[in-house]
Amino acid sequence: MKNYPIAIMEPNWGGHRLWYASLLLAEFRDKYAVLFTTNQAVRSEEWRVHLSECTALIQTATGENSCRRAALKWWIRSNGFLIILDGDRILVHVLAAATAKILTGKRPRGALVLMRLNPTHGFDYRFWTKLLAVATMRVLAPDIRCFGLQATRAGLSPIAERAGVRWLADPTCLSPQLIHKETWLSANMIPPSHRVFLVIGDLSERKNIPAIISAWRRSPPPDSVLLLVGRPSARVREICDTKPSPQIRLIEGYVSDQVFDTWISVADAVYILHSNEGSSGVLLKCAAVGTPALVGGASSLITAAKELGLAAIVTELNPSSIAAATHMAANGKLPRGSARCVSSIQDFTSSLLLPGKP
Repeated sequence: MKNYPIAIMEPNWGGHRLWYASLLLAEFRDKYAVLFTTNQAVRSEEWRVHLSECTALIQTATGENSCRRAALKWWIRSNGFLIILDGDRILVHVLAAATAKILTGKRPRGALVLMRLNPTHGFDYRFWTKLLAVATMRVLAPDIRCFGLQATRAGLSPIAERAGVRWLADPTCLSPQLIHKETWLSANMIPPSHRVFLVIGDLSERKNIPAIISAWRRSPPPDSVLLLVGRPSARVREICDTKPSPQIRLIEGYVSDQVFDTWISVADAVYILHSNEGSSGVLLKCAAVGTPALVGGASSLITAAKELGLAAIVTELNPSSIAAATHMAANGKLPRGSARCVSSIQDFTSSLLLPGKP
């Protein structure tokens, strides 16, 4: 296995993680590649969709830490190129492994993707610790390229760029079902005349879903429905089960790519209210089809919405502000935009796989 030329490490199955891995592995169908992942990822529905036909050598581990140790051990011993798709929490470990590799007389080569590389308000020691590690790696191991995954270049902190982080465009792919909106809504038992406000994907507290639900319970817009589509956290499920409302619906479970894209295409507005900084595939898909959005929280998302020309209302992350923004959208203050060309898959894969690409 140490003679394999390339390896990818991705222990997580949530979000777009395994899709990113599949895009890279598709470039190596006739070559040797290793994918380090976890047993949980292999058992997931996302694996079945994106990687069930993968021809790479699969190395599984029981958890994220053991997956990391196995991948870095392979990297130290081999002459291969390692791609780490979510390196925010393991920068120090990568730096230590690069040092160990140098001590064996080998040049560490690889690509490291950082998905949360924007400072929060006040002094953010995590942000500065990451930048210190990146700057050190730039001097110690210049053949390791660090990337900040963002929807637009403006979303990447200028300080991070000066430290040596390169912008990596978050790729977007859309495959909505060719169906009339009214037919789709009727099939999902929603009155075709209703406006659809959507939260889709990971239904967790970081997307401020409790505040969104509270806004709808206080002041629901008429002839409208709030749809929560995806896998809810325990707290979100509990909130939905308490005081159920006909205007708030939870459609629970795995969402296929086509169903995901269809919901975004037919929605009248999508909530993208993230507490954490980083890119958003939902925002990029909204921009690609012209679906309006209610955006708030992370400055990187607000910046991306403006840069992409997305029809959006920026709101604070409290129920009163969310309710006011929702009523503005429901009253026609947020017209549907035009579809736009967003970042391509080819840009994503070539940036990570071509060492000489700036």
